Amino acid sequence: MREPQRTTIGDVQYNVTPMSPIKASKLLTRLLKIVGEPIGKLANMKKEGGKGLLEQQIDGKLISEALSALTEKLDEDEMETLLKKIIHPDHVTFTTDGDAYKKLTSIDGHFTEFGGMGAMFKLARFVLETNYSDFLKDLVG
Repeated sequence: MREPQRTTIGDVQYNVTPMSPIKASKLLTRLLKIVGEPIGKLANMKKEGGKGLLEQQIDGKLISEALSALTEKLDEDEMETLLKKIIHPDHVTFTTDGDAYKKLTSIDGHFTEFGGMGAMFKLARFVLETNYSDFLKDLVG
């Protein structure tokens, strides 16, 4: 059984319990449908002189194409739906005082009070890492 993972963002400690394999697979399928093409476009960038992608001059046209492909598949309603599936109270709890953990029942209300949009996306990333890091490591060998 995969163990829950904890992270602290600002003054809030979060406990993330991994999703069931079926729930995680369904979410992964949805995410890949949205980001697969944009990631493919960015992956076509060749490493120049051994530099990593972030260290080289980036082709603005390629970035534009990747962002266009992403926005074609992701509108504001889909973004809200994904965030609600990723930061779901079934697997995300939090504490601000180190005592009992509470379910994160209102994403909007919680992040209005604790850290705003930046904290929300940091937590979403942590939830995805918690659920998919083993899969991605196995995938790339």
